Amino acid sequence: MSLWFRSCHVTSVVSSLPWPGPISFAARFPAILPIDLFKINYHNRVCYPAKIDKKNFMESFQRAVAPYPGSCVNRSTNQTLPIVLMKTARLLVIFVLFFNIPIVASASQTSPPHSEFPDLLTDEPNEDDSVDPSLALAISDPLEPMNRLFFKFNDELYEWVLKPTTNLYIRVLPRDLRDCFGNFFMNIATPISLLNAIMQGDLALTGNVLSRFLINSSLGVYGLVDVAADEFNIDLERADFGQTLGKWGLGEGIYFCWPLFGPSSVRDTVGLAVDSYLHPVAYLYNNRVVDLAYYTTNRVNTLSLHPDLYEDVKRYALDPYVATRQGYYEYRKALIER
Repeated sequence: MSLWFRSCHVTSVVSSLPWPGPISFAARFPAILPIDLFKINYHNRVCYPAKIDKKNFMESFQRAVAPYPGSCVNRSTNQTLPIVLMKTARLLVIFVLFFNIPIVASASQTSPPHSEFPDLLTDEPNEDDSVDPSLALAISDPLEPMNRLFFKFNDELYEWVLKPTTNLYIRVLPRDLRDCFGNFFMNIATPISLLNAIMQGDLALTGNVLSRFLINSSLGVYGLVDVAADEFNIDLERADFGQTLGKWGLGEGIYFCWPLFGPSSVRDTVGLAVDSYLHPVAYLYNNRVVDLAYYTTNRVNTLSLHPDLYEDVKRYALDPYVATRQGYYEYRKALIER
C-alpha cells in the first residue's frame, strides 16, 4: 500500500540515516520539494522518489546503509537518531580538543607581542594620549529647537520635491552633460572666488582662480569643459566672503539651519549675502525668474552629481541633524585654516 509523501512519516523514517542527502533534507524541509516527489511504502518502510525505479533505488539504498547495522530504517526502531547524535557529538569533542590543545599550549609559551595601542582599561591615563583642547571644535547652537524644525522642513522638501526632481533629471541627462553644466556653473561664479582671494591676500589662490578662469573660458568653451584640471593639473579652489571673514579672525558665531539654504552660521550668513551681490548673473539679467531658474538648476545639477551624499548621512548617522552640523563646521574650519 502506498501513500503520498507526508512529513510526519518521513521524518521518523529518514531521520535515522547517518549520511546527509536529498531524502533526509526533504524530510526536514518538506515544503521545499513538490508534494508528489516522494512516496512511502509501508511494507518495506522505505521512502523513495516516485520518479525512480523502486528496485534499483532499494538496492542502492541497502548498499548505502549496509556499513551501519544500527541504522535500521524500520519505524519501530526509536534509538537510531540518539545513537547517531551521540557518535557525532563524541567525534566533535575529540576534534575540538585535538586541534585546540596544541594552539593553547603554544600560545601560553610565547609572550604576547608588544602592542603600540594603549590599554584603555588602565586606571592611570597616559599623558601623551591627552587631547589638545585647541583641536576640540566647539559649536554654539542655542537655537537648536528652531534649527531642528528648519532641518525637518528641508528634509521633507528634499524627499518630496528635490529628490524626485533630481532622479528625473538624472534619467533625462547623461552624466557627461551634467558634468559640463557643473563646470559651467563653477566657471561663471569665478568672480566671487577671485575677489575673495584678493581680499584674503592669498597670491597662490588668486593665481589659481584666475588661471582656471582664463583657460576654461577660452579652451574649455565658456567653461563647459574643465581643461585646466584635465590638461594643466590646476585643481579647483574656491573662496567666499564667509571664508574671508574667518581669515580676518572673525568667529563663526552661533549655528543656523536656514530653510532652503541649509546649514550656516552668523559669519557665513553675512558672507552669503555679500557673495550674492558679487555673482555676475544678478547683473547680466535683471530678472527674478532668470535668477530663480539659474539657482534651482544649479542646485539640482549639483545634487545629481552627488546623489548619495545626503542619503548616506541619513542612513548611517544616529542623528542626521548633529552629523550635518558637525560636518559643516569641520568643513568650514578646514577651508579657513587652509
